Amino acid sequence: MIDENADATRARAEQGRKNAEFRDFMDSIRLDMKDQADLGGNKTTYKVSKSYREFVDAAIERLSEEDYKVTVVDPDAERPVLHISWDAPT
Repeated sequence: MIDENADATRARAEQGRKNAEFRDFMDSIRLDMKDQADLGGNKTTYKVSKSYREFVDAAIERLSEEDYKVTVVDPDAERPVLHISWDAPT
């Protein structure tokens, strides 16, 4: 019983850590997008760090759901590059 509780606690802690890392990754992407938009741009190129590599597919899905256009250069690379674009405000 105690081992099961300990395993469940470890699993929840690991999931919480992964969720926080994904939020940090998305915040980093969004900050880059905001910086480009503030300069009048409607696209950015984001080189994914090794520590965020596992979150690329989820980030693409999330951004696509929000109507951003995302393409990946060399998706199997250790550090893939995301090309993200959006419609400029009129």
